Amino acid sequence: MIEEINIDKVGSYDGEQQKLEQLKEFNYFYGANGAGKTTISKIINDEHSFPTCSLKWKNGTKLIPFVYNRDFVDSNFSQDKIKGIFTLGSDAKGIEETIEKLNKEKLKEQDSLVRKQLILDGNEQDKGAIKELAELEENFKGDCWKQKIKHDNNFQKAFEGFRNSAEKFKHKVISEHASNKEAILTHDELLNKSQKLFKTELVLYNSFPSPDLSGFSNITSNIIWKERILGKKDVGIADLIKVLNNSDWVKEGVQYYDKSAPLCPFCQQETNGGLLEDLSEYFDADYNIKKDEILRLKEMYKSHYDDFVTYANLIQLSNSVFLDRDKFNDKVEVLSSQISANFLEIDKKVKLLSEPVYFSDIDEACKDVLNLIKDANQKIIDNNALANNKIAETQKLCKEIWAFIVKNELKDSLKKYHDSKNRLESKINGLRSGITASQQKIEQLKRNLEEEESKQTSVLPTISAINSLLRSFGFKNFKLLPSNDRSHYLIVRDGGVDASKTLSEGEKTFITFLYFYNLIKGSNSSSGILSERIVVFDDPISSLDSDILFIVTSLMKNIINEVREGIGAIKQMFFLTHNIYFHKELTFNIKRSLDAAMSDESFWVVRKRDKISYVEKHLVNPIKTSYDLLWSELRGDRINCSTIQNTLRRILENYFKILGGMDVRKLESNFDGHEKIIFNSLVSWINDGSHFSGDDLFTSLDEEAARKYMNIFQRVFEHGDHMAHYKMMMGSSYKALEKEITEEFITSIDSANDDVKEAVIQPPNYTNTAPNDDVPF
Repeated sequence: MIEEINIDKVGSYDGEQQKLEQLKEFNYFYGANGAGKTTISKIINDEHSFPTCSLKWKNGTKLIPFVYNRDFVDSNFSQDKIKGIFTLGSDAKGIEETIEKLNKEKLKEQDSLVRKQLILDGNEQDKGAIKELAELEENFKGDCWKQKIKHDNNFQKAFEGFRNSAEKFKHKVISEHASNKEAILTHDELLNKSQKLFKTELVLYNSFPSPDLSGFSNITSNIIWKERILGKKDVGIADLIKVLNNSDWVKEGVQYYDKSAPLCPFCQQETNGGLLEDLSEYFDADYNIKKDEILRLKEMYKSHYDDFVTYANLIQLSNSVFLDRDKFNDKVEVLSSQISANFLEIDKKVKLLSEPVYFSDIDEACKDVLNLIKDANQKIIDNNALANNKIAETQKLCKEIWAFIVKNELKDSLKKYHDSKNRLESKINGLRSGITASQQKIEQLKRNLEEEESKQTSVLPTISAINSLLRSFGFKNFKLLPSNDRSHYLIVRDGGVDASKTLSEGEKTFITFLYFYNLIKGSNSSSGILSERIVVFDDPISSLDSDILFIVTSLMKNIINEVREGIGAIKQMFFLTHNIYFHKELTFNIKRSLDAAMSDESFWVVRKRDKISYVEKHLVNPIKTSYDLLWSELRGDRINCSTIQNTLRRILENYFKILGGMDVRKLESNFDGHEKIIFNSLVSWINDGSHFSGDDLFTSLDEEAARKYMNIFQRVFEHGDHMAHYKMMMGSSYKALEKEITEEFITSIDSANDDVKEAVIQPPNYTNTAPNDDVPF
């Protein structure tokens, strides 16, 4: 399942990154149309299409997303044929048992894989084998570095090359422990030998690298420097430029033409449009190619010079006793001066392409510098030859020092380190092999499952299921039929006439919902029916009548219950809606404590402010309606007797007339005698959506009278087959019905308001307008 969604720089989420953390099995999102809900469903459906966003999956295991939104409707119902939904056939008992066995084996192997991965990588409570090995390496590195600090003053010569890095020093210890065969001397013996060998000035030195100075001559010998680079000769203006004998000046003036036009940038006389064209043709491609070549050679010359300066600085900083620094500096200065003079000639050529330039010969100066380097290197070679014998003894001493470190000082630490490392590496290798084996086994089990599923899958059971639901909900003028290829559906009316293009928006919405409702329990292919999945409903009740809304809600709650009971392949659900009634019906649960989120739920509100979307998490159900507030007046032990009449009227008006479009008077036949009088008195308060003048005549009831009205009010929901809604809205305040209503109580009703009886005779003019509910959340 998805544990976290990160949304950034997509759609209207252009502000701070929105992090949706601690997602549960059931996640409810409420937001107005255009607030940004569909963006969330699209990210879940295809996270790879949103590179700035990300999903965090539990244990890194991705599940198949099934998303119901506008994209789903468009992609599945834009053609004449609809993809079939494959489910297991009813006669596949043997195959189903095999599939169940394979599925259990796959789940068991997946659990094993997760456990191995946890042991390997760890979590917040357990560091894991990889981190444990990393800690072992770090601790051992600290032990080694302590030895470097302890002996550095006396034995630093032996530590050269490893004194500035604890990691390198550790690897040197390990290497010496594996290969050092020297005998172990005492610390005093090593100290005496180091005093004799480490204090000498006779040491080996590295030779100086010899610079390559040939690049300068290669550049200055190019014939282009002596070439007069002119423009195209057969252009009309060429003769004038030849007379001026200064094409470079003319080229410089061309760049000012745009600023001076239509005046000539040279003589300030008015010109025709052809001057610029003639000038551009004169300085043709060949001219520009040669100019670019000059610039390229200039950059190469400068690069060679920079390399030489860097080299000379490094040689001077070496403080080598074998190099005559003063003489070297003089020769370098002479060469640098000649190089700089040539560079000025190059600059001159860049500015005056028509003029040839001539360079100083720097070969002799280069040879002087190279000879000094050659002499110094010969001295280094002679020194190293003299030092070889003493160096051999020094090298032997260094090996003896390292033997003392690894065989004496770090003996115990090395043993503990190698034992622990061997154990951990063996454990890690075993886990990785086991993980690979589990992954391969899971893939094989998936293939076996697909093979078994494909043996006994069919699109026909889904046709029967959807057609049955359509009939039961009153949609009898169209149905599904299988296509000729037996893998698609056709929407037809009686006689087989294609109905896909003539469905109303409500019909299309309802059948797409039923299609999706069955799809999430199957697959569009003959395999993958039992693959674990997550399901997203993005505003599934748009364009549906209010009575169908409750049907859809009922079907979706069936899915929720199945997921809670562990039935089927759905592991997580997301619900996104702008409809407060749908949200309230969907989120109702008798086990809920007030409006607090249950352990497997999360509540979210999607808002948009200044065209920027953001998401808020709530610990309780954030959606409250004025309708819900009416019911809150009926909950609890104390009822407000002065408002109970109007409260009951408004609830019946909202639920049966406005939301359900139902004439509640038809329930009168379910009441007899005194109860019928109270029923008529109760429903007579419902009118055309406004209160009649008689409302002001109602007297405040006592608690006993209010209880009688509540009794009949509850019976209205019972006889209207809406008791589930009554129980949902009353919550923990629900009580069993009281049957007894006395004639004395009926008499008190008559005397309290005679206008009520008259109102019973006048049938109200029912309309289907929706209530204007506030949404305080």
